[in-house]
Amino acid sequence: MADGIELRPFDPGRIGEVVAAWNAAAGRAFPLREALFRQNTVLDPHFDPAGASLACEASTGRVVGCGLAKVAREPLGADGLPMEESRDEAPEVRQYLVCVAERDLKTLLPLLPQLANNLPAAA
Repeated sequence: MADGIELRPFDPGRIGEVVAAWNAAAGRAFPLREALFRQNTVLDPHFDPAGASLACEASTGRVVGCGLAKVAREPLGADGLPMEESRDEAPEVRQYLVCVAERDLKTLLPLLPQLANNLPAAA
């Protein structure tokens, strides 16, 4: 684990902080709004809150990153569309990890194995 950073359970009440961390890191090129983040996480039927975590500064609790888990609840193509709508004939993906926001990639990378270990077993 990165020094001074701890993983905490994902809390939908802190989405504003996650979006702020994203925008601090990538907002100039890829600005993010809370509504879009909600649409692609907590409102997405593939979102798995059990596999989601917040990366927070241990001393302040400030959100500096977020790891999200999604579990494909139906076969998806590589383009993310259901297979019958997909242009790609990619193999089915049952589980994947999406790292959403981090102001410092060097801080996030060491957390990836721990985030992956926190994912529930694939169905």
